[in-house]
Amino acid sequence: MAFFTVQPGRSFHSVQEVFAADKPRLSISGWYHAAAPPEGSELATLTQLQTRRSGVDGGADDDVADFVPFPSAAEGSDKGDELESLGPDRSDLEYLAGWVNPEYLNPQNVAQIRGKMEEDSSVQMREFLLPSIASAIRRSTRAVDEADKLGKGRVPARTAGVGSGWRALGPTHKQRYLTYNETEGEGAAMIKEVEKAGKDPERNGKEIDEPSPQPAGSLMHVLKTELFQSDAFARLLTWLTGLRPTAYKGEVRRFRPGLDYTVAHHGILTVEPRLDATLCMVDDEGEDAGGAWDFGEVGGFECYIAADEEGAAAGAATAEVYKAVEGEEEEEDELLSVSASFNTLSLVHRDEGLMRFVKYVGHLAPSSRWDVAMQYTVQAVEDSDEDEEEEGRDGEEEAAEEEDEEECDRSEKEEEEEDEEGDKDDDDEEEDNRPTVSGDSDIEE
Repeated sequence: MAFFTVQPGRSFHSVQEVFAADKPRLSISGWYHAAAPPEGSELATLTQLQTRRSGVDGGADDDVADFVPFPSAAEGSDKGDELESLGPDRSDLEYLAGWVNPEYLNPQNVAQIRGKMEEDSSVQMREFLLPSIASAIRRSTRAVDEADKLGKGRVPARTAGVGSGWRALGPTHKQRYLTYNETEGEGAAMIKEVEKAGKDPERNGKEIDEPSPQPAGSLMHVLKTELFQSDAFARLLTWLTGLRPTAYKGEVRRFRPGLDYTVAHHGILTVEPRLDATLCMVDDEGEDAGGAWDFGEVGGFECYIAADEEGAAAGAATAEVYKAVEGEEEEEDELLSVSASFNTLSLVHRDEGLMRFVKYVGHLAPSSRWDVAMQYTVQAVEDSDEDEEEEGRDGEEEAAEEEDEEECDRSEKEEEEEDEEGDKDDDDEEEDNRPTVSGDSDIEE
């Protein structure tokens, strides 16, 4: 039995997954409440989860910070304006062809994807990367998981995977996962190797020969910097979604089995619309492994929920990291759930008032969940078909106005001609009936 004093902002309560199949956990817990709230109660866990903060201290969690503008979108550059509704040009497509499955560069397929995005605000694109690049990442991530003894029912060490560019990210009442930071000068050779593999048709589908079991972070960092942060990819996103990315931020993440998760909280509440682009990598080869990820049996899926004014969604999402809240509908606030899948790019147009979290990855998972998680600030782009229809309507209105003007001119001209003919008839009548003329004639005679 354990007794401890709760100190708001300093003590956090978490429940560890039960790793032994034959040893169920039985627990009785309770709280002794004081007559008045303790000092610093505003720092309590639930209060933090339901409060949006910003600042320069280490506890700041302002989600609008650190976005990097795209050069093509800065100051209304000529190329950005030119391609706003057209998507990637020929040079962009040539560059993207060294990374992306050609099926996703086909105009007919792009039109279908864009239609689904406009209807559902989300789409999952399987086999997104070229097979040569994807197989290199699969081989590397498998080797790292095996070296760290993670997944497939093994009990994890809390420090597993930390080092060589990877560091653990907290605080644990909001999140725990590893994030990768490439040190300056590293990864240049990996960039050349990945680009070479993507551009060489003979290597398509073959693994990159890499002796070290630790290049997974570098490989995914290359994808982040060379592909997802490129102007060419931004214009591809415009083509796919009808949304023009103006700035980006992102990270390379690893969710270790038996350890890692994120919690939905108001610190990541969407204030302005965002486009999430998440490339996921897991080991889902085989029927059992694939089913475990697809049906959410081992967690690792990403869930989007709506926030409410009372903040109940944040509390429910905290419990949902491990299991559904008892007595409530499991999917009451859930808007979208994206299963973890190998080499799958998920695009989600995240509207105002949404939160998201990655479900705790259980120790029975076949592998870690690896991903490149990008966010883009976006502007809506008017559809070219709508523009053409609008231009057509404007042209029809202008033609109608010109026709009315011509009709009016014709009417005025006809009236003038009728007036002239009337004046001429009057003059003729006056000339025929003049008595002076006839009298003069008689006088002359």
